[in-house]
Amino acid sequence: MSQDATEQPATELRIKSAADLENAVLAEDLGTRLAVLKAVGENPAAALRYGKHNGRDLIDVMIDQVNTLSNSSLRQLMFSVLALMPGERIKQTLIKELHLGGDPASIEAAARRLAEEEPEERRRIFEPFLMQDESPAKAREAALALADLVSLNPAERLRVALLGSDGDYEPPQLDAEHWELWAEALAGAHAEYARSLAQRQGKPAFQELKSRWTELFRETKCWLLDWGAEEFAMETVELIAQSLDQGPDDLALKALECVPGYQQAAGLFTDAVTKWAGHGDQSLRRAAIEAGAQVALAAIARDDADEMVRLAAINRLGAEEAELLAELMSDDSWRVRSAAAQVLSRLGEQGACLARKVLNSGTQPARIAAAQALLAMDQENWITDQLQDAGAGLT
Repeated sequence: MSQDATEQPATELRIKSAADLENAVLAEDLGTRLAVLKAVGENPAAALRYGKHNGRDLIDVMIDQVNTLSNSSLRQLMFSVLALMPGERIKQTLIKELHLGGDPASIEAAARRLAEEEPEERRRIFEPFLMQDESPAKAREAALALADLVSLNPAERLRVALLGSDGDYEPPQLDAEHWELWAEALAGAHAEYARSLAQRQGKPAFQELKSRWTELFRETKCWLLDWGAEEFAMETVELIAQSLDQGPDDLALKALECVPGYQQAAGLFTDAVTKWAGHGDQSLRRAAIEAGAQVALAAIARDDADEMVRLAAINRLGAEEAELLAELMSDDSWRVRSAAAQVLSRLGEQGACLARKVLNSGTQPARIAAAQALLAMDQENWITDQLQDAGAGLT
């Protein structure tokens, strides 16, 4: 630290002795304090070379400040600079902060410095914080500090994987031997990331979870259905069938949402799906219709009280209901009109003929929907010609 490298906004601050340094660190003027702390942080060794004043060196002064300052921002800065200094006194202060401190920035500063200790000492320092949940910040810092230790047991390895930042860190295998650890993780505060870690382990983890279906919490079952339907479709069929057969409602809803992904094989679930189309919950009814329930689609599309259920039915209408789709482009709901137009646009020339008819003779909202359908069928030139001939346009 240069003896005249620290500045105040108005006057140059010159440090020529330990007394000058202590006075600057304790100055009432905040600018002076900030300037000297910045200089100390840039070159701690140079600052320590000033020695002692009245039996105290810079470390003594700063430790006293960390223990007594009421200004949290200044204390945080003081502590961050202190953490850069060497020596046993600093180490013990940092360990004390880990045990008693609550400021996340100070905890991080202490942990990063203590993570430089040798493996055995590092384990001694951080082990008390790894498995606790009272302070997530301390648990995370412990995970980061202990991640490279080969002596961690399976529970500690899983904890490190859940809390650490290394995406490649390998937790213990999700298998029978480690099931109790994984069961706790999948039901705990870090359940979402635990699921992500399980998916990284692929099919063996899926099979272990499938074999323990009855032990899983409902949220875990819903996730397993999603994962299985996407990556292990045939092995998930029985889980979907069981969920549709037995529920409960939220699990059945997830199963219904998975069924369309089976495409041509979705017929495997038709009977089980259809019973949910009569449920009182509109989300379940809609999902059942989207999943292929055998119901009166035309009647639902025209008359159902729930708009989202109507939309689900409309999206399943085919050429035999083309006239109904044209009729629905005059519906009071813009969502219904738009959905009908989209489905009609998939019906080729039959759909085009009906859309042209609506464009020529329908109400303004219906004509807009018809134009939407024709544009989706690349009929822009036809629309332009018709509008020019009629001397009118859509507004």
